Amino acid sequence: MRNPDSAFLDFVRLVVAGDIDDICRRLADSPALATAVAFAGATRQKASSFFFEETVQKGVHMAEVTSISVEDQTRAIENWGKLWSAHDLDRLLQLFTEDVVYEDVTMGVVNRGKSELRTFGEGFIAGFPDVTFELRSRFANGASGGAEWVMRGTHTGDSPGMPRTGKHVEVRGASMFEFAGDKIRRCSDYWDMSTFLKQLGLA
Repeated sequence: MRNPDSAFLDFVRLVVAGDIDDICRRLADSPALATAVAFAGATRQKASSFFFEETVQKGVHMAEVTSISVEDQTRAIENWGKLWSAHDLDRLLQLFTEDVVYEDVTMGVVNRGKSELRTFGEGFIAGFPDVTFELRSRFANGASGGAEWVMRGTHTGDSPGMPRTGKHVEVRGASMFEFAGDKIRRCSDYWDMSTFLKQLGLA
């Protein structure tokens, strides 16, 4: 007796070759083969339906993601600089996700969540009440972004571990951003500590 698997493979070869007469003859002579072919067809149909649905779902997800434009993210970076300069922490915090991670890499400070970021911002502005940020460049690509900036301010308030000096600073820095849609979920600031300390008379 011939191996059923071998018979089925022969049938597949006929399908590939396009021999319609021989295909019909094989199906008529072998009810078992006809059943196997019907099962394979049904399985393929279900698989095709499944992958079609998966593709549609992924397409919808991608449409949702791409509905947030690079221009929206670039605008968020520009507003980041404007709102720090305006000392408007309420509106600044609206630019971020609830679980934002905001890192001052130079100082070794990591703020997790909006509450910690607000406390960080309040302490920073208390030390430099007139602080401003001038963006020199910015970019976004749909997932991340960056900006170069110049920070200017006068140290007329006490900062953590740094009593007021009354000195003016002008320091270059850069920030890297990660986005979730048009919200910033991570910001990492890098800036020139050496120049900062020299201008304050502390180095």
